[in-house]
Amino acid sequence: MQIRHNANQPIITYTNNFQRIKVSEGGGVLTNAGRISIGNSLPNGFVPRDRVHLHQTGVAHSAGFTAIRFTNDNTGTTATDGSHLGMLGSGTFYLRQFEALPIIFESPDVRNAGTMTNWMHISNGLTGFGGYSTDGYVGLNEDSAMFHLDIKTPFKNLTSPSFGGELFLSCRTSDVPYSRMGMLNIAGGNGIFSATLFGNMDSTQTGSGLNTLAVIHPKQDSSFNLTPVQRFIVGTDWEYNTNAVDAISELENRNAFSWQNVGNVKMLMNAKGRVRIGNSINLSDTIKNRLVITSSTIDPGLGVSTTVGGSSGLQFTNLIATTPPLATNPGTGILSVDSAGNVIYVDASNFGKLGNLCDSTSNPLIANYEIPLNNHNFIFSDDFGTGQILMGDVSCSNTTDARVYIRNNSNSSGLQKGIFVESLDANGIGGDFGGNLYGIRAAAPVSAGYAGWFNGDVYINSPTGLSGVGVVTVSDQQFKTNINTIANATSIIQQLGVKFHKVVP
Repeated sequence: MQIRHNANQPIITYTNNFQRIKVSEGGGVLTNAGRISIGNSLPNGFVPRDRVHLHQTGVAHSAGFTAIRFTNDNTGTTATDGSHLGMLGSGTFYLRQFEALPIIFESPDVRNAGTMTNWMHISNGLTGFGGYSTDGYVGLNEDSAMFHLDIKTPFKNLTSPSFGGELFLSCRTSDVPYSRMGMLNIAGGNGIFSATLFGNMDSTQTGSGLNTLAVIHPKQDSSFNLTPVQRFIVGTDWEYNTNAVDAISELENRNAFSWQNVGNVKMLMNAKGRVRIGNSINLSDTIKNRLVITSSTIDPGLGVSTTVGGSSGLQFTNLIATTPPLATNPGTGILSVDSAGNVIYVDASNFGKLGNLCDSTSNPLIANYEIPLNNHNFIFSDDFGTGQILMGDVSCSNTTDARVYIRNNSNSSGLQKGIFVESLDANGIGGDFGGNLYGIRAAAPVSAGYAGWFNGDVYINSPTGLSGVGVVTVSDQQFKTNINTIANATSIIQQLGVKFHKVVP
């Protein structure tokens, strides 16, 4: 059967005197020829603008839906079956799917031999992680979206040694067309996915490449709100768990964060919160302390090699004696470094802890050590009266009844003197000794030397005297030389006027 109108006139279908369907006229194969318009009451002279043009007329039908509906035997034919595409009376355009099934957008993929590919998939009727419904979840190149936006980049067979990646999210402004903030997957090899943020790559733009901005409401800015404004969380098992609250399991055995200058790792933090700072850090190294700093005397400061930083890699500034402590310390102390390079707290209330404790491994000086007094005192105080200073061939096990004990042995070459004192002042006194029993007590083997050696006059002022009162002249063979017998000694003595007297009390 054929319906023909050989004249150049439209073919119009009416019901109840209303123009419902119109096939437009037109000579030959003109653009307007053969267009079909469908409506409830097409106005006279209505011109369709496309091959099929649906038009709703009348204010009474302004809330109606002008649409094309698609149904089949599986969907049914009621008002809530199938799918339809159209426009509300207000002009709002709708794509409605009444079935609990997805909406799929497909087109050929030239990277995969033109295979029809599901580029966008709006889920419906599926169950996602944790038992949640995925209704309304959108998948891009993903037909089983488990998130509100689930993106899967197409497979690439990368064979070159320098693997790239694919940009899967990009944001930019129209006035700066070559700058963007994006996310891409950087592939280290086939099948490896590493989600990565990148910032400004436009050479005409200056300033920071990637800024992070955290904005909070004034109600969140309160003294009792201890939640950080921004948080960096490392966890495991979240994507695959079935817990209704999607809990994140704690991760302990992985590196969590690295600060890199391209391929050179400058700072590394593991999931336990331990930090290593240095240069060319090995990612396989275990961080064994809360903070590990590896540096050297060639470590540049201020970013230039000509400005050398400190050899420790650690600097404290603005620390003064009156700086109040931020927390209670166990006592007045200092920070020191043990043999393993660990920074430790040393209690300054016990001077012995500034050196080697007697029960610790010896750590001898490797160079001369000086303490500039700067017109101040260096005091060894001991309230209990048993503290001692030992020097020379001594050890922690030596005991003596002296406050200061100096012991030289045969290995002390050139150090025959235990104590050497010089007082260069015009009225200087080399040594001033006092004691309740003895001021000075000296002893030496008679065969080896002298208990005392005085190179010069000796003055003894004895209140009790050796043979009387006042100055006592000591007569001893050790103080004399050229001793000879006196002839006629008896005659000489008899010529003396011998007197007897008493000392005035």
